[in-house]
Amino acid sequence: MNTTYIEIIAPNGETKTYVFHIYKAEDNIVYLDNLEVKNKDTVYTLSPIFDKLINDYTVTVPSDVVDVDIIATASGNNSTVSIDKQPLKSGINIVTITARNNSSENIYTVTIIKDKSSNAYLKNIEVVGYTLEELKNGEKFDPKQNEYTVVVPKSVKKLPLVTSLIITPEDPTTKCIVKGNNTLINNTNQVTITCTSEDLTKNIYYLYVNKELSDNNNLRKIDVLGGSLNETFDKDTLEYTIDVDEFTNQITITGYAEERTSEIKGNGVYSLEKGENIISLIVTSEAGTEKTYTIKVNRKMSDDNTLLKIETNQNSDVIQTDLTHYLINVQYEVKKILITGITNNQN
Repeated sequence: MNTTYIEIIAPNGETKTYVFHIYKAEDNIVYLDNLEVKNKDTVYTLSPIFDKLINDYTVTVPSDVVDVDIIATASGNNSTVSIDKQPLKSGINIVTITARNNSSENIYTVTIIKDKSSNAYLKNIEVVGYTLEELKNGEKFDPKQNEYTVVVPKSVKKLPLVTSLIITPEDPTTKCIVKGNNTLINNTNQVTITCTSEDLTKNIYYLYVNKELSDNNNLRKIDVLGGSLNETFDKDTLEYTIDVDEFTNQITITGYAEERTSEIKGNGVYSLEKGENIISLIVTSEAGTEKTYTIKVNRKMSDDNTLLKIETNQNSDVIQTDLTHYLINVQYEVKKILITGITNNQN
């Protein structure tokens, strides 16, 4: 109840007071006494500033905020508050707060604007079954390091996403495009991972997939043209011999590697001296390890020890009297003579 007084003064100066009792009906509208938007210890500023008579507000939160708490209290002992909100997404999010009492309700709206994420970093790169070279000593994945390396067997031709190659962004809204993971045909292969955040910030990672280098330095066979190995070839046997007759003056040796990436030095045509000739085949694996196969070629020495002719420096007649005896006639005054025997075997 409200009371108002009116005093009337007559021309002769007499006064009279009138009393008015005004009864105002009770306001049945329920209001909020307070309204806050917060995340942990951070309270975000409403626009406009809270006033129970204002029903619509706006607030902006950072991109890394996943959810907020709405703190609201309604006036009156019998009043309740209900809040309708969802986990935050980037952009506009509408939250409704309804204050109710026994006879009415009042709806407030908060528009939460979540900034778009600029986080284009990766949380992890995983090659299933293998460890990144940079992490082999227990180091943790560094999102700000953009180059990583992994070594896989030669047989690996592709790294399919999800099953073999797992890319995990720090922000789940970040999109990543992977190229080069399904064409691992070289010893070193570059896989490009391009990550794009919500606000279109880009970050590029490079995963270098290296194939294990073969250390196979075995020969699978040795071919010989102009002779043959005395021993049966075995890749683990490193020394061999070949016997040829005295008339064989060259030989061709060709070794064939077990692993096609190995290099062989020593294949080719060799001239043979009488007696022992050493030929080496050096096999170098892809990893750089060497193995040497040694082949001893024995060219038979001639057994011809006969003379073709005898010559002297006196131009004397030389007469062969039998198989091993010769007669040489010289003048009386000759004090010395040079005798030269020429053999049938010129080697």
